[in-house]
Parts: sequence; structure tokens; C-alpha cells
Amino acid sequence: MILALLTLAMDLHQPRIPLHFEPNQGQVAGETEWIAKAQGGTLYIKSTAIAFGTASASGKKPHILQFIGAKSAKGEGVDPTGGYSNYFIGRDEKNWHSGIPHYSKVHYKDVYKGIDLLYYATPDRQIEYDLEVAPGADLNQVELSFTGFDKVEIDEHGDLSLRLGDNAIRQHRPKVFQGGKEVACGYRLLPNNHVKIEVAPYDEALPLTVDPVLDFSTYLGGPGSDFLENIKIDSSGFIYLCGNTQTPASPSLNPFQQTNLVQDQADVIKLTPNADRILLFATLGSASGQSGASSLNVDAAGNLLVYGSTQAPDFPLKNAFQSQFKSTFEAAFVSKLTPDGRTLVYSSLWNGSNTESPSGSAVDAQGALTFGGSTASTD
Repeated sequence: MILALLTLAMDLHQPRIPLHFEPNQGQVAGETEWIAKAQGGTLYIKSTAIAFGTASASGKKPHILQFIGAKSAKGEGVDPTGGYSNYFIGRDEKNWHSGIPHYSKVHYKDVYKGIDLLYYATPDRQIEYDLEVAPGADLNQVELSFTGFDKVEIDEHGDLSLRLGDNAIRQHRPKVFQGGKEVACGYRLLPNNHVKIEVAPYDEALPLTVDPVLDFSTYLGGPGSDFLENIKIDSSGFIYLCGNTQTPASPSLNPFQQTNLVQDQADVIKLTPNADRILLFATLGSASGQSGASSLNVDAAGNLLVYGSTQAPDFPLKNAFQSQFKSTFEAAFVSKLTPDGRTLVYSSLWNGSNTESPSGSAVDAQGALTFGGSTASTD
């Protein structure tokens, strides 16, 4: 019954959680400038290319949409959501990143002469990018290149189908608008999986907007998985989730490759009462081993108390009452974060010489944490 209620809660809330964009401030390696987690995977964005987060150390080819001839530009975050992300990865605090803001859109100016590029999301968590063509600018400058896909084709609806085995990423036929009226438009395939956007005659003295949509709904599998283990709702109705997420350890766009395996990291998410906005996202873990949060509590002061397990000897610690990783396989951890998730109050291992298996936890009115589970350690 508890599992059914938990599943129902996620079914009710998850589809409405909006996608956001966050600038890369060192939370991922490489030349990625912006990150967006879409319905079917993670996108790594810069002005000249989008990398779909599907590359892995197992040798899969990277999947990249490149804007041929586009110039390198700095993307500007537009419409901040008020949410932010915090990353506590490994023992070295210099590699911790907090307060990374979330935005609804990313705007790149003049990627082609007179043409801007704007990324944003649809309500159902699909990615759109607009090509904003200034009066007199030549849309023919824009040429798309798709690499790493098994096949690129135009289907009967005029959509681009980017085949990945039996699955596909779909880029819908662009909608083109000028002065509130739609202008006919379509794709033209060129050799080597290059694509041009062809538009019917329009008034070149007026601005033009070209609006393709990247659809992940038919694409199964991203860079990793996300698992929910626990949900809490506080007295004000705010929703807290914890579990684990898999993210590429070292994505890059030039070249886009991943030098480390995808690893589970413990994560905590706080949502508004109607789940329409992420207020904070916090990750704890290390690329050296998997971690996951099994339970979450919020004390009277709003601090977040996270309990789980880790296989990472360099799991992030702060004011630890036990800092030595002694387990032969998996240690328990307990961490306390400030209400905004930006600071670790404490983070400690809890382990003997064998394996610990965390189960549940609770916090009392004074903020003291009680936690339990099972152990295979005789010490």
C-alpha cells in the first residue's frame, strides 16, 4: 500500500515538474556550457552543438546535433526559476558546487549573422530551440549536422527521424512564423546526414522565427537511470524526494566522450506544493563508487537529513564522526544539509568491516536523527 501511494504521488506530480537549464560551473567536465535533463536523457549544450547524453565507456558513439558554421558564443540564462542545484562530489571541497541557478531558457546571440538561438522547454518536458532571424538575415546560413545516429531520414509527416537501433529521437518539422502567420517550411536532406531548413517565400524586411521541437518520447534510454526511494511532505505542503540518479562523470562536446563510467549518486529534490517548480536539487556522491539515499527527513528548522548507502571510499564528509571507509562492499552514510541545500552541516560514514544495509530513519522534535537497517559486520 505504501509503495502504491508513493507511485501515485509520483504519477501525479512528475509530469508537471518543469525542465530547467543550468549553467556548467564545474559540475561536469569538458566544454559543456549548459545542461538540461529532458524526458529521455540529458542534453549538453553550447552555441555550436547539442550532445545527447547517451555516450558511455562501453564504446557507444556520441550523438551530436551540430550547427555547421555557427560561431562560438556565450549563452545567457533567461527567466530564472528561483531554483538551484548543489553538487557535493568527493572529499575535496574545492570540487563542491552550490547555488547553481536554474533558468527556463538559454539565449545565444548571433550564432549566425543576424540569427539568434533560443532554447526552452515545452510543458511536457520536450526541448524546443528557436532560430530568431532578424530582418535581412539569410536563413540559408543554417545547416544542421547529425553524427552518431544509425540513420537520419525524413518521415511521412515531414519530421526528422534520428534512428538509434529500434528507437529514435525525433525533431519535428519546424513551424515558421512571421507577423503571427505561419509560413510553409520543411527539411532537405544533404549528404553525410546534413540537413537544411527550407522556407517558402517570406517578407525579408520582417523578423522570422523558426521553431523545431526535439522529441525524446520515442527514445528509450539516456545516460543513466533515476530512482525514487522516499517522499516527504512538510507542514507547508512542500514536497521532498530522495533516491539516486546516474549522470555521466565527464561529458565533453569536443570531443564528446565519457572517460568514466556512469555512477549512481544520492540526490535530494525539493518541489513547490503543486510540483510546478524545483526549488533545490542536491547531489552527494563520488565517481569512485555508487551511492544512494534510502530515506529523508526534514527537521523543525527545515534542515534536510539524508540517510543511505555508498560504495565510494571518498564519499563527501563534513564534521564526520566516522571518516574511515572500512566496509568490504557498502557503507551507510548520514548527512545533514541546511534548508537551502547549499551547505553540509555534517556528513559521516557509519560502517564496520563488512557491509551495512540502511533501511529507515526518523527525526524527533529536537532534530535528533534515529536510523536503522542491517549489518554483516561483526565489529
